[in-house]
Amino acid sequence: MRVVWTPKLDTALETAARGATSVQDACERFLAATAYPITRDAADSRLRRRSLGSLESLVKKPVLEIPIDWCEEDEQTDPQIVAPSFGAPVRARDLVDVAEEADAGGAGRDVDSCAGESTNCNKVILFVPDVHVPYHSSKAWSLLLRAAKVMKPDILVCLGDLADFYACSFHRKDPARKLNMKWELGEVNKALDDLTAIGASENYITLGNHEHRWARALMDKMPEMFDVFELNKLLHFEDRGWRVTPYQDTLKMGHLRITHEEGNAGKFAHYRAGETMRAPTLIGHSHRMAVAYQGTADGATAHVSAMFGWLGDPATIDYVHRAKANQWMHGFGVGAMTPDGDVHLSACPIVNGQV
Repeated sequence: MRVVWTPKLDTALETAARGATSVQDACERFLAATAYPITRDAADSRLRRRSLGSLESLVKKPVLEIPIDWCEEDEQTDPQIVAPSFGAPVRARDLVDVAEEADAGGAGRDVDSCAGESTNCNKVILFVPDVHVPYHSSKAWSLLLRAAKVMKPDILVCLGDLADFYACSFHRKDPARKLNMKWELGEVNKALDDLTAIGASENYITLGNHEHRWARALMDKMPEMFDVFELNKLLHFEDRGWRVTPYQDTLKMGHLRITHEEGNAGKFAHYRAGETMRAPTLIGHSHRMAVAYQGTADGATAHVSAMFGWLGDPATIDYVHRAKANQWMHGFGVGAMTPDGDVHLSACPIVNGQV
């Protein structure tokens, strides 16, 4: 009997595969869930042809939804991640294999995209949004580090404002706060140690306006000491092997343009940044989370623009109404860079203590 594979059957097959531990297990799950007379060989063949990029991208151990503070309760459990942009649970590492679900185009190759190698050399990228150390959410930060342990990213990119530098801000300061730059620098160095320990082969940071607070303070008050107390030295970027993009400059990664901000904030900042760059664009700064896709007038290219929230503590924000700060989204971003330089993006929000 010839099997007619309808979209409904294909969906059921892929759903079974996503929770399976092997091809055989996936076929058994599928056959148990359908009343349609399909042989095991037919299901096996269809599964291998329908797999997204590679069969291993589908048959993985089940996804776990992680309480944001689970690491305090069970240090031995390796978390896995629900990637909401794809509408179904997948492991974060699998985003390299289901990159067809998102799209990006453009130009620029400052970071190698393994062009000329095997098509299976897609690189996993972890994007760390604004953290504002030491005024960050310790729970959100801990969850990011645990998720990174599972992802094992090839590349890590900080989108700026890793540091807050409240003590040297030109804004009015709360006298109840600890105004100690030595302490702030120490906490930021600890955070950089945590990120470096993730083990990515390449680490990048695009400096933000909060890191620029330090440069402004030196330029205004002690310009002759700028080289002595230059931020790259105090945070040991070179010693750690990190590559630094200055504030108000752009990192090119494959076809993607990455910058902290280009002068805009708010819920539409990613749209405006994309219009400025006229290329696939990723920003920080806004503390909001969104991924948008837009075609070009000639219909030949689709551009993505995105922002991936923040990891700060809204209770420490004293420059906007608390209701607005609470609207900012905790989370981070994941990317998959293909051999031809396309970077496919997925937002990973933290909602009710889960990614």
